[in-house]
Order: sequence, then structure tokens, then C-alpha cells
Amino acid sequence: PPLRTRLPWLKMLPPVLHVSGANHQVGFQIGRAMKKQIRDAMSSHEPFKKNVSLLETKDGRRIYEGFLKAAKTAYPNYVEEMAGMAEGADVPFEHLFWANYEFEILLLNMKKNDEEEGRKGCTTVYLNYRDGPRVLAHNEDGPAGELGCLVVAHVEPYELPGGKIFPEENFVSFCYTCCLPGVAYSFNHHGLCITCNTVAPVEAEESKIGLTIACRAMLSATSVEE
Repeated sequence: PPLRTRLPWLKMLPPVLHVSGANHQVGFQIGRAMKKQIRDAMSSHEPFKKNVSLLETKDGRRIYEGFLKAAKTAYPNYVEEMAGMAEGADVPFEHLFWANYEFEILLLNMKKNDEEEGRKGCTTVYLNYRDGPRVLAHNEDGPAGELGCLVVAHVEPYELPGGKIFPEENFVSFCYTCCLPGVAYSFNHHGLCITCNTVAPVEAEESKIGLTIACRAMLSATSVEE
């Protein structure tokens, strides 16, 4: 019988996706491969459906435009990656972009409603043995059943109109459905291991870089200092 039948726990392992090219191409490949999961999540995930309805309001539209402008200004390459993902999954770009700001929207709503629930998340433990191995252990507290995929990526350099160049990227990263890689556990070809945990602020600010994009940018870091 197939290995997954004999070892049921293998069904829990996320699929591995190899992608390469410019940011838009990488996003497109992820979106196309995860199309069913992305579309299913957008149609069934209640917090997402609630957040999307905010886009029909004046305040929601203002918040969306502020986040989008900030992202395009600082990291247009990752906005293009999201655009490619939306195209590959055949979903509206603004819906997928909005999904990457679910945490910020939650904090903005909590500020408005004076709520505290919902700011808990993952945990990382680092063991630095004397004269022994260094162990990095991480658990994911994402939604139950949300396996996503493991992305093995080669991303080409990205040149801005002014001449600044974002360097080539090579990394392995867990990618939640609808999200950019980086919001979980990752490592890159510079030898950096990165995990993302929820040590949440009390509130979020509008028109700032979101958590997902900040985590995606860390995948290009060449050192801890950077």
C-alpha cells in the first residue's frame, strides 16, 4: 500500500512547492498551485469574510488604501508577489492583500471594541547546549487544518525605478494559505533560521507596513544585524 496509507501521520505534512523567477512569477506559481485552498479559505473562513465586508465601508476602504500605499512605497516587489498570487488563484487582488493584513485588522477592531481575545499565537524555544547542538523548536498555532505549503524559492533581483536593487533571494518557508511566505518558520541561503511568533502589541496603526510583509522581507536578510 502507499506510504501515506501505512503511515497516516504523513498526511499532515504540507506539500512542497518549488518556485522560481521574478516576484510576480513566484507569487503566480504559489497561487496556481494553492488555488483550491485559497479559494476555499476565502469562501469559508469566517474572519476573512467579515474583514472583506469592511472594504465596502468608508473606514475600511481608507484603511486598505493606507496599507497598500505603505506597502507599495517600501516593498513594491512583495506587492507584485501578492498580485501574482491573486492572479494564479483567480481571486481579486484586494481580497488577497486584505487577507495578509488580518492581524492588523483584528488589532484595529480590538482597539475599537476594547477586546483582548485573539492576540495569542505560536511559540519558539531555542536550546543552546554547551559543547553540543543548538536546537530551534517551533510550534504553529494557526487555524486547525490550515496546512498551507512549504515553499522552496529562488527569487530574482528586483530593481526599483530609482536604481536601488533588492537582491536575489533563496529560501525555504512555510506559507499559509492566502499569505506571503515568512509568517511561520523559514531559513535562507545565508544560514538564517527565522520563526514568527505572536508577541502582540495592544493596537495597530494605519498606513504602516504589516506583519506579513515585514516577515517576508526578513527572508532576504543576510545577517541577524540586518
